[in-house]
Amino acid sequence: MVLTILAGAVSVEFGFIEKLSGLSKGNLSSHMSKLEAGGLITIHKSFRGKRPLTTLAITAAGLTALSEYRQHLSRVIAEIPDRLHLKE
Repeated sequence: MVLTILAGAVSVEFGFIEKLSGLSKGNLSSHMSKLEAGGLITIHKSFRGKRPLTTLAITAAGLTALSEYRQHLSRVIAEIPDRLHLKE
């Protein structure tokens, strides 16, 4: 989900992804760490005034991984039998 959100933007604030995904701060941070370690996203920490600001961006490797995942998911879905065409 995080990669899908990031694929549509140059960068996205942590709070936006948190709200959109419904994940807790801790769960989202854990996912971010794993995605960053895998080279799929970059994380930039800065300040807006005196408040911390974390932004995320998808990498080229992340875009490739997301595309491959979507292709795989499409193949899996295509292989699910249509119940309307099953013989009883």
